[in-house]
Amino acid sequence: MDWKKIDDDKYVILKNEAGLHIDKGNNLAGDLLIFDSQTLTIDKVNKRYADVPPKISIEVDVDVALDELTEHSYMSIKTEKLLGFGVEKVIWFLTASKKVMIATPGSDWQLRDWDKDVEILDGIVCNVGRYLKEKGSEFA
Repeated sequence: MDWKKIDDDKYVILKNEAGLHIDKGNNLAGDLLIFDSQTLTIDKVNKRYADVPPKISIEVDVDVALDELTEHSYMSIKTEKLLGFGVEKVIWFLTASKKVMIATPGSDWQLRDWDKDVEILDGIVCNVGRYLKEKGSEFA
């Protein structure tokens, strides 16, 4: 995916486990969060958690200690929380299975191979399998 195509006047991108404050005692971290710049305005930026929903939440694998939940359960719960908070699209890239899960409010969640195009937003697509193959990775 070419991040340079994302209009940085229109969107704000936070990465590396950026925090979201869903409600009291309910905080989540995201691998990559894309906010509408009209939603995450400068007065809402602080050193803690964003308390407004991003348009897009992108996650790569499940990288938490799962005491009593399965990986699938954790993904489902986190995805439901994000969608309930107002996120328009949640995308999970899963390396072990080479799959992508896409969830949007009010529709069936999609699961597809990661060598298929996935629209992130505004016609910008990501195709992990193709990217890895072009770079010469055997993991493609």
